[in-house]
Amino acid sequence: MNTRASLCVGLLVSSAFAAAASHAVDGTIPLRVYLNKPGRKTKFVAKGAFALPDPNTDNPAAEGGEITFSQGAVSETIPLPAANWSALGNPPGMKGFKYKDLSGATCKKVRVTGTSIKGQCKPTAPGAPPFDAGSDAPISIVLSIGTATQRYCAECPNGGEQTGNPQQHTTVKNCLAPAACPSPPATTPTTTATPTQTPDAGGLCCDFPTGCSSIPSAIACLKLAGGITVGGGAVCDASGNCVPPPGTPAGCCEGVNIFPFCTIVDQSSCEGGGGTFHGSAVCQPSAVCTAICPSDASACTAYSALASACRLCCDAVGTCASACGAAEASSCANAAANTSCADEINTAGCADDCCP
Repeated sequence: MNTRASLCVGLLVSSAFAAAASHAVDGTIPLRVYLNKPGRKTKFVAKGAFALPDPNTDNPAAEGGEITFSQGAVSETIPLPAANWSALGNPPGMKGFKYKDLSGATCKKVRVTGTSIKGQCKPTAPGAPPFDAGSDAPISIVLSIGTATQRYCAECPNGGEQTGNPQQHTTVKNCLAPAACPSPPATTPTTTATPTQTPDAGGLCCDFPTGCSSIPSAIACLKLAGGITVGGGAVCDASGNCVPPPGTPAGCCEGVNIFPFCTIVDQSSCEGGGGTFHGSAVCQPSAVCTAICPSDASACTAYSALASACRLCCDAVGTCASACGAAEASSCANAAANTSCADEINTAGCADDCCP
């Protein structure tokens, strides 16, 4: 497809955030799985019974939060601005809180409920492969919420088991809860991410004569690309048009030409222009290529590989494990079971592991 990528831009707006230094409540949590993939993501999942933040004193939707990953002397703090948080339940906060930033500049998602705490963030230096659980310093995760502040702390390996190829990714399962949360750092963390606006507040999908792409505004779409803007969270997909989400995945290219953009294009055109290619994804208005597993046997096949990142990610979510286990039992030959497996993998946020 001959796209006009140089004309298609995504709007990323920075916002400021600072977290309080005091810590009123600490809770240590066990991790079912910790995963760090270079250039892709840092992810963790905890299951158990957890105290929820108090909506009156530690409400991240009003006060924000932050998450710190550290390993020895290396520490990285990612701010989680209030604008990207929402309260769950009625009254709000009764069932916990969730964070969403599809741009990937901070954490793509964080969720805190009474039975699970999990997050998927940009790749971090602490815990990055190669990692030797027998000799390297342990990986610490501290999720801080609100200004009082509620903290959730985890540590790996701490009794857990390292799996997979440590040269390609760091994966540790079944890490025990640490004895206590670490003391607040005495120095400023080595790196701090700049949060961005949520996608719905900025970019749009632009349909233009030779394709579709992300674009920051209706005027830019019309004047620069000669196209028509499509709102409502529409994505650019394999059809080459702006369609309702989730869309059909195809080759998706992320790049920067004055502003960040993404578009559906072949790998050679993408990489020839200096972009980053994603093989099975849709182009979001936020200029991010988001992986989506199609409803064929590909998700089931990826899940069937023992000790794979796909299986570890899916098995951390009960409904995903059940659906893909059923599809696997049919040797990935049952179309309905395959569709259910793909849907659950997409819902669990495991598509970039199962359908990269």
